[in-house]
Amino acid sequence: MTVIIERANNLELLVDFLADMNHQKTNHIGFCGTDKADILQALKEDFVNEKGEVSFLIAKRNTGEMMAACGLDIENNEAEVWGPFNKTERMEWDVQLWQRLIDRYPSVQYFSFFINEENRKQQAFMKQIGAKQGRKHLYLVIYRNRFENADERKCRFFTEPDFPAFRQLHDSIFPNTYYDAETIRNRLNKNNVLKVLKDDHGDFVGYAYFEINKELSEASLEYIAVADRYQNKGFGRLLLKEVLTAIFAFPKIDEIHLTVDADNHHANHVYEKIGFKKGDTLIHYKIQY
Repeated sequence: MTVIIERANNLELLVDFLADMNHQKTNHIGFCGTDKADILQALKEDFVNEKGEVSFLIAKRNTGEMMAACGLDIENNEAEVWGPFNKTERMEWDVQLWQRLIDRYPSVQYFSFFINEENRKQQAFMKQIGAKQGRKHLYLVIYRNRFENADERKCRFFTEPDFPAFRQLHDSIFPNTYYDAETIRNRLNKNNVLKVLKDDHGDFVGYAYFEINKELSEASLEYIAVADRYQNKGFGRLLLKEVLTAIFAFPKIDEIHLTVDADNHHANHVYEKIGFKKGDTLIHYKIQY
């Protein structure tokens, strides 16, 4: 069988392929999603460079049928990998796509994969290329009709004097994460919001950072954290309820997504009590070249 490997030049066809693959848990890759509009926007924003080139390769038969795909969301020398997606059991297609990608982008040294725990095929591929397994991440969602707004408001918007305490807590709770404290500060605007919580003495208790996509009427709670000495005292629940209330204040937002450590059973119990529903579990893999 003749297999052609090339850059994905037709985004609409690529979107159809990715959405179809990601609807199947045995092929699912996070955080690609399944909504075609979401996928298309992500491709345009994160996978297309200033020259209009897409950092996505596809494998297709000589008939034109797309059989596999893999892409890189590149940020400096790091990349989140979307894929490999493969309609067949032919792992050599994954190998060829992967080798072509790393050869094409030699400046990228660190790669992260998020593989659905039911996607055994790509877990086997992670072992073949030598990727190291990290934590499991649980995907949660809460809907407006399952949530009761907070009665009192103690959180406030981040201001510059909060930065040292915020950075110290964020870097200790989320080391080597996709957004460090400086990145979050630089991303802040009317749709990317950082809320902080302090105690009655003005000491830093915790924070939550969320992003609103008005165009797609979606919101994601990217980070939430409470300092160690304030944990198990109700501050986490208070912070979470206030932030969700702030997000649902946007009238077109009907659901909020959150990804958490799957093994943090105490925190996850709090999320469920507030109204979050469990979704997929993703396994994080890393590899460095």
